[in-house]
Amino acid sequence: MTGRSRLRVQGRLLAFVLLASTFAGANGLAGESAALGAPTAAVDRAAGKKAASWLAGRPTAAMSPGLQSDVIVALERAGARPRALRPRANRLARLGPGYATTAGAAAKVALAADAAGLDPARLRGVDYLRRITTRYRGGRYGRSSFDQALSMLALDAAGRPIPRATRTFLASRRGSGGWGFDLRRGSKDEVDSTALIVVALRAAGVPERAPVIRGAMAWLAKQRNSAGGYAVAGGGRRTGANATALVIQAEIAVGRRPNRKTLAALRRLQAGDGSIRFTRAQAGDRGIATAGAVPALMGRPY
Repeated sequence: MTGRSRLRVQGRLLAFVLLASTFAGANGLAGESAALGAPTAAVDRAAGKKAASWLAGRPTAAMSPGLQSDVIVALERAGARPRALRPRANRLARLGPGYATTAGAAAKVALAADAAGLDPARLRGVDYLRRITTRYRGGRYGRSSFDQALSMLALDAAGRPIPRATRTFLASRRGSGGWGFDLRRGSKDEVDSTALIVVALRAAGVPERAPVIRGAMAWLAKQRNSAGGYAVAGGGRRTGANATALVIQAEIAVGRRPNRKTLAALRRLQAGDGSIRFTRAQAGDRGIATAGAVPALMGRPY
């Protein structure tokens, strides 16, 4: 069983544990509602569907290739069938070669292709998996935590093996409990980097009770603020959507019930139209925040 299969099974089990209510037909995705199926797990399906509906209504032409990739993955996590996502993936494929010049960017395109049921090794004649693997050296992909984690997740999604050296490399680059963005020894640990690496390590087959996982999750728990949310810098700072959503995904990836206060903190950032604000004080890029929140709200991590 691949790491991704394990995460999917955990998602299905979580659906039963949470006894989530089904909102059939509510908040259908504009232009894609007919293609929606039931997600494998639900943390807050109503909020997740509403956020996905807002995303589906945004003009693709105004989105960067990275955001287009994130939106495709988010809509698939919300239940859109892969075939319904093909037009989006085809538009992304036209921009992909110029965009995917780093391991993380290539991984984003590969994950989007997989979500749309397409082969990331042959997407409009481009092999995005090769663009990932050619940026691999000694257990490391690219230059950042996001390059590393997204590359591992994209390879797993495509059914490709994740080198065991990635585990050794990441274990050697842990800080006081988590990981920093640049994966340098001694750099400051960050919540979003740490949470995403936990998800990637689980996809690579690292057991949820392994010391590296348990230590990272314990460090994350200490960064939670009084409202239940997380900031990228941790330390109990003001809730940010991206960091909070990634922690929820990490909790699911290790087989835990997401913290109720953390879910509530993420939901409080949702506007009436379904979009997610970056923080309560700043709307920020709502597309990025919303695309990142959907997998967490639906209980389906990368």
